[in-house]
Amino acid sequence: MPDLAVGAWGDDGDAATTGALYLVFLDRGGAPKAGSDGGPSFVKLASGDGSGLALDEYGEFGSALALVSADGAGGVELAVGAPGAQDAAPGGVAFVHHNFDAGSGL
Repeated sequence: MPDLAVGAWGDDGDAATTGALYLVFLDRGGAPKAGSDGGPSFVKLASGDGSGLALDEYGEFGSALALVSADGAGGVELAVGAPGAQDAAPGGVAFVHHNFDAGSGL
C-alpha cells in the first residue's frame, strides 16, 4: 500500500499561508501507522521545519499534488504546486521531488 501525500496550502509554517506537505505512512490495510505518540505516523515538510524548504509567504505550497514521471525513465516524482510563489512568473511554481519513494518519506 502506498503512503498518502496531503497538501495543506493554508498552513502558516514560518509565515502566512506558506503551505506544507504531510506524508502519512499507511499500513498494508490502508490505515495510518501509529506514531511514537500514539497518533498517526507522518512527516511534515514546510518552510522553517528543518527540511530545507524555503517557501514564500502566501505561496500556498501544497495546493496541488501530482505523481509524474518527469524524466521518462519510469520512476515516480511527486510534484507539489505553489501558485502564489513570488519567485515565479504569474501562475506559480511546481516543486518536483525526484526519486520519490512512498515508503521512505521522500
